[in-house]
This record gives sequence, structure tokens and C-alpha cells, in this order.
Amino acid sequence: MSLFRRASSNLIWVTLSDVLAKGATIFATIYLARILGVTEFGVLSLGIAIAGTVWPLVDLGTNGYGIREVARNPASAQTLMSSLNSMRLAASVVVIIATGIIIHLLGFEDSKKWTVLATLVYLSAHAISPDWVVRGLERMSIGFAMNSIAAVSFILGTVVFVSGPDDTAIAGLVRSVAFGIGSVAGILILIRYKNIRYRFTAKLSDWFALIKQTYHFLINRVATNLGQYIPFFAVSIVLADTDTGLFAAPHRLYIIAVSGMAAITTAVYPILTDLHQKDPEKFRRFQRKLVDYILLLFVPAAGLGVIAPEQLMDLIFGADYLAASSVLTIMLLTLPMLAMRSLFMFTLLSAGHEKYAFPANMAGVAVQLVIAVILVPTIGIEGAAIGMLVGELTSATILISLCSRKIGVCSPIQGETLMLLSITATLICLHLWREWHLGITIGISIIAYTLYGLKTGLIPLNKLRKQA
Repeated sequence: MSLFRRASSNLIWVTLSDVLAKGATIFATIYLARILGVTEFGVLSLGIAIAGTVWPLVDLGTNGYGIREVARNPASAQTLMSSLNSMRLAASVVVIIATGIIIHLLGFEDSKKWTVLATLVYLSAHAISPDWVVRGLERMSIGFAMNSIAAVSFILGTVVFVSGPDDTAIAGLVRSVAFGIGSVAGILILIRYKNIRYRFTAKLSDWFALIKQTYHFLINRVATNLGQYIPFFAVSIVLADTDTGLFAAPHRLYIIAVSGMAAITTAVYPILTDLHQKDPEKFRRFQRKLVDYILLLFVPAAGLGVIAPEQLMDLIFGADYLAASSVLTIMLLTLPMLAMRSLFMFTLLSAGHEKYAFPANMAGVAVQLVIAVILVPTIGIEGAAIGMLVGELTSATILISLCSRKIGVCSPIQGETLMLLSITATLICLHLWREWHLGITIGISIIAYTLYGLKTGLIPLNKLRKQA
């Protein structure tokens, strides 16, 4: 299969999978934000944030390592899945118990404690997921089936079992169980169609040997997850529960975008790994094309955050969350930096330079922490969002520099990128100057970005003509 067809096939299935999964998550998030209310939605989001923060201690770097090793040697899939997922499952039990003890010692209220524990069940449910196996095998259609089953389970469970603020803990448990159903479905599909079976194995010597291999992937994942959740924890510690709930609404949308970007990068990760081994020059050209496509996706989203934050917040979450509109603007402006940080980190990983990614990611975390300590007590939730923006910019800048020096890939600031930024800035200025209806601006933007895609070749007109 040609490189174009491999990438297209992977991205089509990942896009379908991600649209369905993120669509379900967005629907459930909107439903829960409205049903639970600002305060209880903040409590649920705190539980999800804790689960997301400690997840690297369960994953132990196996996701990135496993995808790369399966891509290099597909025959190793069954052995790796049994070893890595067994290690993750054991780690999840330890982490859940340890986190439960910590939140008890911190004096969490009973209702908040049970909500957090319910969301932590996600750790074990997701630990057995074969998602990384199917990505390494480039069988993204199996991932689509897994996400479809989990998404339907999540929506049905949320609508049936959650009806008010008293059901916050149930909402957390529904989310965890939905992930578990998706994981089990993936295991059964792999048995049926690929004859790859998961068997729990408990060999400590093997686990310690694997951790030595996954160590750099682990610390990179810890750094990136800290960067995603430090601002949220700063708000929840320093400010009131109501402020936490307000910040949680745009932050949940941001986390959905983060996982969407992760889906894209992990879809192309095995291709990048393969290309770097076989044809470094083609690897660099393919990586550059990815930069252009990803910026075309995220830069317009940032522009939308500038011109219509209030409309978006009111439409998605309701009038109770309008006070967080400025936070949404900052987070959407952060998305292009997030996208570049993620892509260039995976570029390093695919080339075997994972040890260089950790300092870059931790630099961004340190910047976020400093800004959060200074700005959250003084300007509130906007300070946490500013920390996210500057932190992602810091990490992205360092990673781009490392990739340029170590691998020879180009900086994303090229002629195509400058053209895209100019188009976006022009559209923003026209909208603010002419005070157009949002629908008019969106329509003109679609035309402008389509012309940009045709001009730069991102929309392959010749291929479309041949297919016609």
C-alpha cells in the first residue's frame, strides 16, 4: 500500500472513530454540565482530572512503546499485549488504592470522595484496552468499533442513570464502565479477527525489564499530563468550587481537543516510525505535510475562539457558564501550540529520540506552574488559562528546535503557515470591523480556507479530478 493510501486509511478510520467518541463525550459533557449544575460538574471534572493525571502511572509508557514495537514487528503483538496490559492492570489497582488513601487523608467530603473513586475505576477499565495494539497493526477500523461501543454505552448510561446533582458519583462510574465495555469489545474483536489473545501474566522480572524500555515514554506522558491538569488543580485549590465548575467547562473541551490530537498523532506514529527507518527524506517531507494539515485544522478553531466565545459558551453549556468565555478564547488560542508540541514530540519518538522530549515537556510544565501560582490568586481562572497558553508555547518551541537539530525537519513557520495566519487574521479583523453575523463569517472562512488548501496542494485537486 502506498504511503498516501496508508496515511489516508489510518486517518479516515481515526477521524470516524474520533468524531464518534468525541461527539459522545461532548454530548455527555454538555448534558452533565447542565444536569449536575456548575458546582457538581466541577466535582466530577476534578475526579476526571485526577484520573487523567495519575493515568501515566498506570500506562507506564506502554502506549508509545507498544505502538512503535508492534509497528516494527507485528508478530510480537500477542506477547506484548499480554505483558504490557497485565502490567498496566496491576498498576491500576495499586494507583487506585494509593489515590483513595490520599484523598481520604486530605479530608475530602464523602460525596466528593465517592465521585473521585468512581472516576478512578476508569484506570482499570482502560488498562486492558488493546487500543495501542490496533494502532501498531494499523487496524484503525477495530479502534473505530471499540470507540463506537464505548460511546454508545457512555451516552445511554449517562441519560438513563444521571438525572440530577445527586447522581455525580454515578456519572463518574458510568464513564468508567463505558471505557471498560469498549476495552472488552476490543479484546474480543482481536481474538475473532486477528487471533490475538490477551492472557494475564504476572512476571515481575519481565515487568521491570519492560519498564526499563518504556521509561522515557513514561516520563514524557507524566509531563504532558501534568501540563494538561496543573491549571485545573490550581483553580480547584485556590478558588471556590463555583470557579472550578466555570473553568471545567472550557477545560473539558480543551481535553477533548487534546485527545483528538493524540488520536491523529498515534494514527501516523507507526507510519513515521517505518519511514524514518526506511527513507529519512520521505519521513521529513511527510512530517512537513502533517504540519500543514494540522495547522489548517487548529488555526481556524483559534480564530473562532477570538470572534465568538460568548456564542459558543452559551450554545454549548448555557448562560450559567458565560463568565468563562474569556477562558475559552485563551484555550482555543492554545490549540495550535498544543498541536505543534504533540506532533513534534511524536516526531522525536518515531526517530528514537524520546529521551530529549522530557526536558522540553517539563519546561512547559514549570512555566505553567509558575504562572498559575502568580496569576490564579490575582486574576482568577483566566490566569490558569494564560499559564496553559505560555506553557504549550514554551514546550512547542523547544521541541521544534530539537527536531530541527536532531532530525533535520523544517520549522512550522514557513510560507504556507504565514499565509494561513494572514488569512485567519484578516477574517478576524473583517468580522470585528463589519460586525458580520457569525454564519456569514463562517461561510466566507470556508471559502477562504478551501482556496488556501487548493493553492498549497493540501486539497489534491488533481486526484479529485482523476476520481471524478
